[in-house]
Amino acid sequence: MKLGDVVGGRYLIRRKLGEGGMSYVYLAEDLLLGRNVAVKVLREPYADDEQFRRRFLREAQAVSLLSHPNIVTLFDTGTHEGAPYLVFEYVPGRTLKEEIRARGPLPLEEVLSIGDQVLRALAHAHNRGIVHRDVKPHNILLTADGTAKVSDFGIARALGGETLTESGTFLGSAHYFSPEQARGETITPASDLYAFGVVLYEMLTGVLPFTGDSPVTVALKHVDAPTPSVRERRPEVPVALENVVRRAMAKRPENRYPSAEAMRLDLASSLDPARRKEPPWEEPDADFPDAEAWTRPFSELSSERTGSSPASGRGGRVVRALRKPYVWGSALALAVLLFLWWGIHALSASFQVPEREVPDVAGMTREEALRALEQAGFAHVDSREEPSDEVEAGKVIAQDPPAGTRLKTTASVLLTLSSGPRKVPVPDVSGLTLEVAKSRFAAFAGVRTEEEFSDSVPAGVVIRQMPAGGTEVVPKQTTVTLVVSKGPKETVMPDVVGRSLEEARGLLARAGFDPDPKVEREKSYFPEGTVIRAWPYQAGEKASPGTKVTLFVSDGLLPDAVEVHYPVTVLPQGGESVDVRISVSDARFTDHTVIRETVNGAKTYEVLLVLAPGKDGLLRVYQNGALVLSQAISYAEAKRGDAQGENGASPPASGTSPPSP
Repeated sequence: MKLGDVVGGRYLIRRKLGEGGMSYVYLAEDLLLGRNVAVKVLREPYADDEQFRRRFLREAQAVSLLSHPNIVTLFDTGTHEGAPYLVFEYVPGRTLKEEIRARGPLPLEEVLSIGDQVLRALAHAHNRGIVHRDVKPHNILLTADGTAKVSDFGIARALGGETLTESGTFLGSAHYFSPEQARGETITPASDLYAFGVVLYEMLTGVLPFTGDSPVTVALKHVDAPTPSVRERRPEVPVALENVVRRAMAKRPENRYPSAEAMRLDLASSLDPARRKEPPWEEPDADFPDAEAWTRPFSELSSERTGSSPASGRGGRVVRALRKPYVWGSALALAVLLFLWWGIHALSASFQVPEREVPDVAGMTREEALRALEQAGFAHVDSREEPSDEVEAGKVIAQDPPAGTRLKTTASVLLTLSSGPRKVPVPDVSGLTLEVAKSRFAAFAGVRTEEEFSDSVPAGVVIRQMPAGGTEVVPKQTTVTLVVSKGPKETVMPDVVGRSLEEARGLLARAGFDPDPKVEREKSYFPEGTVIRAWPYQAGEKASPGTKVTLFVSDGLLPDAVEVHYPVTVLPQGGESVDVRISVSDARFTDHTVIRETVNGAKTYEVLLVLAPGKDGLLRVYQNGALVLSQAISYAEAKRGDAQGENGASPPASGTSPPSP
């Protein structure tokens, strides 16, 4: 499997996330559903081995029975170029082990939160007859929002399955072994609770309870050594919380919690003030063989059982211990375990493995780091990838253990390689106001804005964005473009009152309106053929382009109307141009401008006023913005014929006005 491969006709391999002893894990894109997934594929040397294929596919069988928010979900299984693969949900973040290495002991509230979630997951599995068998912080994934997910059910079995060894394969992780797991006995849900007790100890103290030069040494400590005190390493841990660890790590399964749910409830209340004076929990007396009995050669144990003389004065005690049936059965199981371990891993040589200093490979490429580690004597190297804004893609960000640590050459070194700058999904800000949308991109290179009209999106709200929401980008290298709505495209209603029908229709069309061909006609105070009003908008109102407008046109004057034609002469002084504006108030208008222009010489205007009962006329003349004439004309005088009309007579002024220019 390589980058760019499409697995199962659906999963596009993007990059390697990491690798373990028998599998690789890749980040892939589900082309069908458009989401990221994790693809685990069996390494090539093991793909043809029936035992490994069976163990690998067992993970799918186990996880397929489980559906829980705190368990990594299995989506699909299949075979690619002869190698079986599993498709899981992709959980961005890091493992609990990495979190402890980076931060040391975790805050008590965080320990309880993680513990609550993991125990819910284990309870779900146990209730369905599944024992994980490899609970450790490496298999607990943490997301950015604090969600914990249990992964890697690769050696999980239904209850009643095999014990610790299977066809000579040493399963599980010795630092998290339960005593019965170390003795090769049947593993039960209580074994998972013991392992998680070790995880709790590590979260609270930052270190493991038992360490040693070899897995066998560590396993034996789980069998016989008392659990170290949490409070000696971290005094602020309440006794009630330490009691949860002590009971979970009880040597005998029957002395542990009866279920994961019972342990979860006890853990949840461990910080309650009411439990401050709780006495330390002590496991009921258990008669375990001492460490010497477990580690002495099998032949020596056998000779003592048959009555041979002990090698020392302590032999009698060992003989008495071994006369107990469960002790002899456990000793026999451990002897078989030690024999298998010796046969597979050359136990006799493992105790003589030299220690070397781990070289500093930070900043090297993977190939350079592998060469440096090989030259130093370290042949077992695992790697994983994570984003880095500082370290170039393909180079080492960190190593575990750190440079300078003395380590046996058979131990494994974990390299963390940079996959390049960290990518994050672009926030989807469609539908948000521009101000709020901009605040979401504070960590990005910049924000550009564009505006456009929209009939469906309110003004000031984001219509769309580039890149689209959800696209994974490097924030510091990405400028986001936001297209913001200006609201519906609008046009302004022109003033068509007093215009001819043809002139009004032209103004409406040029403004973007749709003049209705049908015209409404009625008698009015406007001369025949003149637009009286428009519907549904008045002059100056805004409307969407294409809106239909109906025009109302005068069908002649009402019977009581009187037309007056008033002459106004403008005489600019000194030959200078003058800005002229003439307005009228009559039965049609109120202070309506009928003439506005600039003149360079004398000019006479004939201004029309339409008068009616109760609606006298007023004519005003302005020159360069200054009022120079205000002439009132009464309806009564106009009706008697005293005002200027058809005969062209000059009407008398009603009131005073500035002299005519």
